[in-house]
Amino acid sequence: MSTPPTKRGLLATRFHQFVGKKAGLPPEKSQCTVSEVRIPVTDGDETFELVGDLYQPVFADRSEKSCGTILVHSPYGRGVEMAVQYAYVYAARGYHVLFVSCRGTFGSGGIWQPFRTEAHDGQVIVRWMRKQTWYTGSFATIGGSFLAYTQLALLSDPPEDMVAAVMEVSPHDVADFAWGTGAMQKDLVVWSEGVKNQHQPSAFDVLGPLHRMWGLLGAHGRLQPVFDSVPFLDAVKKHFGPRAPWVEDWITHNDPSDPYYEPMRHSRALDEAKIPILLTAGWHDVFGAQTLEQYRRLRAHNDNVRLVVGPWSHMQVEGTIIDTFSWVETHLAKRPIITPQQKQWETAAARIFITGLNEWRLLPLWPPADTKPTPFFLHPDHTLSPTPASPASQAAAPTPAFTFSPASPTPTIGGAFLGIGAGIRDDSALATRTDVLSFTAAPFASPLPISGTPCVILSHETDSPHADVFVRISEVDAKGRSRNVTEGFTRLDPKRGWKQGEAREVVMVLRACAHVFRVGTRMRVYVAGGSSRVWLRNTGTEGGVEARELKAVRHWVHVGAGEGTGKGDGGEGGSRVVVGVGEFGG
Repeated sequence: MSTPPTKRGLLATRFHQFVGKKAGLPPEKSQCTVSEVRIPVTDGDETFELVGDLYQPVFADRSEKSCGTILVHSPYGRGVEMAVQYAYVYAARGYHVLFVSCRGTFGSGGIWQPFRTEAHDGQVIVRWMRKQTWYTGSFATIGGSFLAYTQLALLSDPPEDMVAAVMEVSPHDVADFAWGTGAMQKDLVVWSEGVKNQHQPSAFDVLGPLHRMWGLLGAHGRLQPVFDSVPFLDAVKKHFGPRAPWVEDWITHNDPSDPYYEPMRHSRALDEAKIPILLTAGWHDVFGAQTLEQYRRLRAHNDNVRLVVGPWSHMQVEGTIIDTFSWVETHLAKRPIITPQQKQWETAAARIFITGLNEWRLLPLWPPADTKPTPFFLHPDHTLSPTPASPASQAAAPTPAFTFSPASPTPTIGGAFLGIGAGIRDDSALATRTDVLSFTAAPFASPLPISGTPCVILSHETDSPHADVFVRISEVDAKGRSRNVTEGFTRLDPKRGWKQGEAREVVMVLRACAHVFRVGTRMRVYVAGGSSRVWLRNTGTEGGVEARELKAVRHWVHVGAGEGTGKGDGGEGGSRVVVGVGEFGG
């Protein structure tokens, strides 16, 4: 069932033409119409309809045919800000576009359970689409964030007529994102705050996208009293109530291997998908690590997978319309390569932004294969050096230590999270804090190019078994300003064998990076007991999200070889960061 098609008006046509020209797209070749469609769904005992919009090209020459069908499956509505980017620019260039709202959002029936029903509903949409007279026989999928997650869910059982995909900044395993470090990723709660009322009528609907954007960007601030409360779980129940019941489920299911998360894992897609896929990531995107894993696993059996990684956070991703259009033109419409964005993929598998140099490079693969693991050692005088600390220097200075207070947790400055302030930032203030250790190298006499995933090995000790460790690598310029490059985090949970009063080796793999420390700059390593904007703070006591008291935790980082107490005392080299050093191709 569908509504009669509505033709695009003159003002909308001019606006869409402007957007396409600004994005670098070729001129429009058709007019287009839009009509509402309803897709029947049966899931167990539940029967309802998904609501979508069908965009169809209208050619002046009736002998012309559609280039193919594009499917978009989204929970964020089908308003003008979404329709322009994902529908009109394609329909006006000869494509059919089916834009469907996720279950329980923006008119679609059923109950919205984020990340749990998209695989089922995606297959239903495809089966329905095949029966329609307008269907072109093959389709591609496009979109970023949750719109890319719906594509991965569909690719867990790939439809035979799905011929291409463009996926930007998305997870494939929500369980690992939520609890993979041992502490909950706060952005799932922040995101839920931003979207819990997005599809409800509002007096602010006239503002459309601005209202929805503010709902997300202001979400963390509105939640701060909740994050400051103990027990945290009680505060969450009181704040969200029935408006976002999934939040309580995510918080109470704190084991990534819990069967509860099975519908939210789509790793199978990475082994099953054989179609051409374009992936986009950001060095400071919250899902960046998973996008890079998607690339690695897909490339293992699929040569037609390409990767773009920019200097972006999740909200900063740029240039995706032309990249997406070029990919769809080549692999769905089967047209000759027409843009520089597509032509580059003839010789490269990855387009990578090199921070420090602030340059784009085309690479034959990611990460570069010829990097050399190179250690930098932490010293008791808070320096960083290619050589380990000597016994004399160890004896001359106390063991570096700090105290983490959950009542006033260490702030996050830059890095990977949703909202304002993410990405590359001046984090010099961290070096002045008493709850942060910093270790800084001498200025580099020659450029130091690093790539891949740095590893940090610490001989670490705490006076409580309930503790977290946050580590960051930053670059310090000639004026003493520090800017973040990459970081990592882990929870030292007793269930994982952590004991108080005993120095043990902590091995942390940091986020991937591609960075050049220029001549005169220095490397700095920060060590802290948390990063409060990103991960739920450790209360320092038992109980997790149900803990009712806060306890400060003392941390010691043993820097010398063989230093520390008990097992795992830092090994032969002491506490150190190991980076992959090597020139970038391209």
